[in-house]
Amino acid sequence: MSSNSFLFKVYTPGGLVLETTASEVTLPTSQGEVGVLPMHTSYTGLLGTGVVSYFCQETKSPKRFVVSEGFLSFSNDTLTFLADRADFVDKVDTDSYTEHKAAYEKLIKNGDTLDPDYNFALVELKRIDAIEQVISH
Repeated sequence: MSSNSFLFKVYTPGGLVLETTASEVTLPTSQGEVGVLPMHTSYTGLLGTGVVSYFCQETKSPKRFVVSEGFLSFSNDTLTFLADRADFVDKVDTDSYTEHKAAYEKLIKNGDTLDPDYNFALVELKRIDAIEQVISH
């Protein structure tokens, strides 16, 4: 790995979904947005739900996708995500998430905050909002 890049890997329960060389990654964490550059200090944290932007060596514009919670680690010039979900814009079924959005909004409006479905709906709405943000750019 050059001093201008690092290995970036994303895993979901289905396995490895992305492996590339990146020069910069911006990601959501449980504590807010974090930027990772080559030679970043070792870091382990909780991945949040939101948009991930990264630059590859071969592209001048950022690539973007959405993650939904998990863990992340940067060590030995490798950034690794263990995410519950990763949604790549070219593979998103927009009809499906639009249909579900109304149901999640209704559940939250009428729901009990102690209901596990309520908290699931909050995470899914955040994921859908992030997907819409990526699609609109």
